[in-house]
Amino acid sequence: MGDQVTTPSQSRGSVLGPDLWFLLPPGFRAVELNQSTDARVTQLAEVVSELLPKELPEQQLSVVISGAYMLELMIGAGAVHLSTCLYREGVDDGFTQGILAVFLDGQGWPDRGAVARRTAVQWTALTPDAEIAVAEAPYGPVAIRAYDEQIAVPGFMYGLAEDQPPTTIRRLELAVPLLPGDKTALFVFMTEDTRHWNDYLSIVMGIVGSLSSYDPDQTGESAAEPEGA
Repeated sequence: MGDQVTTPSQSRGSVLGPDLWFLLPPGFRAVELNQSTDARVTQLAEVVSELLPKELPEQQLSVVISGAYMLELMIGAGAVHLSTCLYREGVDDGFTQGILAVFLDGQGWPDRGAVARRTAVQWTALTPDAEIAVAEAPYGPVAIRAYDEQIAVPGFMYGLAEDQPPTTIRRLELAVPLLPGDKTALFVFMTEDTRHWNDYLSIVMGIVGSLSSYDPDQTGESAAEPEGA
């Protein structure tokens, strides 16, 4: 897909404290959920300016505004983890970006395979045009859904009276019934870059494949502090 814009060591994300851990690959940066909107926009602007210095100011602004808007949507929907990613397509080429959000759903049952299958059935009824499957990850069964949706960034984000034309977002969702049997973790990844969809699919599947009930520090991985620590 291209070079990673950043190459930090792997970091860990935590959804349920010590009960569920996952590794974020290089190129992903966790977002502080408790920041103010202004602070979040400022941080995004600093990151984009630092990592994409050759892009025109208008392009940098578009990345910041669209990213900030999507983050606000995910926070408003109750995300318990947010990450952004940036990758270069080449030294002198453009870039590609995406957002990862994690939610907790109250659906749970000791038979986690049944929960995954039931989720897939519900998704099929709600989005018949989506690609839907049930797979087995190292952590356990996972329901998978991929589909396109139209999202328009409100004009006021750009200081305009009218909303911007809608853009097509490719959305990947992975519902993972958790081992305690009382909740389901929903991983949602979104990107406008459908050209590199297979690459992103592999990356997100790798994140879900890293799910564990054990702290990654026990295996010697370098790690960031978990959410809420």
